[in-house]
Amino acid sequence: MFTNNKPSSLLTSRQLEILKLIAEGLSTKEIAELLSISTKTVEAHRVHLMKRLNIYDFVGLVRYAVSIKLVTFDIQNHSD
Repeated sequence: MFTNNKPSSLLTSRQLEILKLIAEGLSTKEIAELLSISTKTVEAHRVHLMKRLNIYDFVGLVRYAVSIKLVTFDIQNHSD
């Protein structure tokens, strides 16, 4: 599903930035506000990301972001 190419060669810096924010759970509106761009621009970036990576769902994008270490998740076992 994923290519072995370096993410920097597959994606622009803006696409990486948006991918990171998506993977961190921000909504399209939140990303647009944070980056001072329109929601349509965020949506266009997401479409381009999906096409370039050949990943067509949200979970796949998040998994890709984790696999390239763009984001990390601290999973702690809470056994109270």
